[in-house]
Amino acid sequence: MAVPTPDLRGLSDDEIWDRLHHGMVDSPLHRQCILMVEMRNTERQARAAGEQATASKEMAAATRDLAMFTRALVRATWALFGVAVATGALIVVQILIALKIIGR
Repeated sequence: MAVPTPDLRGLSDDEIWDRLHHGMVDSPLHRQCILMVEMRNTERQARAAGEQATASKEMAAATRDLAMFTRALVRATWALFGVAVATGALIVVQILIALKIIGR
């Protein structure tokens, strides 16, 4: 004998949980409540997975931008290091000229 089950789509999660806990175990209402809870959990998980995929793409783009900025900082650091070496070499040359070791 087929027993119609109630339509639970319009109920909130709390209302479904109340009906789930107040009904007889393995009754049509109980089975329908369990099915509805499982379906809603699946929908939430699917929504969360979509949001995570979107966030992951945005994080990948931000990481690429950060990597490009870091490369620019590394190039600037090497340029400053080159300027420091050149300045040091010029200072050594000036000291050697001042001590009349070179340039006589």
